[in-house]
Amino acid sequence: MESAFPRDVLAFQGACRTLGGVRAIDALDLRVSRGERVAVVGPSGAGKTTLLRLAGASLFASGGEVRVLGEDPAGLPAGKLRALRARVGTIHQQLHLVPQASVLENVLLGRVGTQGVLRLAVAPLLRQDRERVAALLDRVGLASRIDERVDRLSGGEQQRVAVARVLWQEPDLVLADEPFSSVDPERSAEVARLLVDAASGRTLVVSTHQIAPLRDLVDRFVGLRAGRVLFDLSRHQLTEERLAALYRIEGPT
Repeated sequence: MESAFPRDVLAFQGACRTLGGVRAIDALDLRVSRGERVAVVGPSGAGKTTLLRLAGASLFASGGEVRVLGEDPAGLPAGKLRALRARVGTIHQQLHLVPQASVLENVLLGRVGTQGVLRLAVAPLLRQDRERVAALLDRVGLASRIDERVDRLSGGEQQRVAVARVLWQEPDLVLADEPFSSVDPERSAEVARLLVDAASGRTLVVSTHQIAPLRDLVDRFVGLRAGRVLFDLSRHQLTEERLAALYRIEGPT
């Protein structure tokens, strides 16, 4: 079946996803074009993480249509699905780093989807790979920590390792799930700039509770509530009134 939105990196049309008997995503329509930077915002339980999992093809829709990089993930055979997932770089809320491994080894895992196990095993020993990773770590301010164990780094430094891992992966689509949760509020703006740098020339979708760090860096804000899009606005159109309505606690009348 040909996609209705062939030029979009992400296309959700009437997409639904039920988890534990609850509609986490409900009749959702959303399109994200190549090179766009989009922030998905909303209260806890709005469906932000589920949306990102659908976008990363780690979860399939229960109904409607979802297209990732022009493909229907649910209809792909195993090999093509792995190849599609390798084109999506995700910075998870829990980071998913290997604590006992070095910074270098964690960054190299960014290409686990495209390189064989043997190639990854010898990569830390290859001078060319080490030099290229060192250059990426220099971009995120960690060049001097390349051989340090990750569990000896601060939360902010670990966040930088996760960003460097995505840079090493060289994906077409970058997803970030609550990327500011493990850093101090004053460092959130710094992490936001790192994310935008990592997604330079690529498409970026960020789910977050924190609006301020991304206020001047993304193109659009998508407000999600109860699995539905409440608004889809440019950063210039987003107002405090819109945000207040998104986060308003509904109670009995």
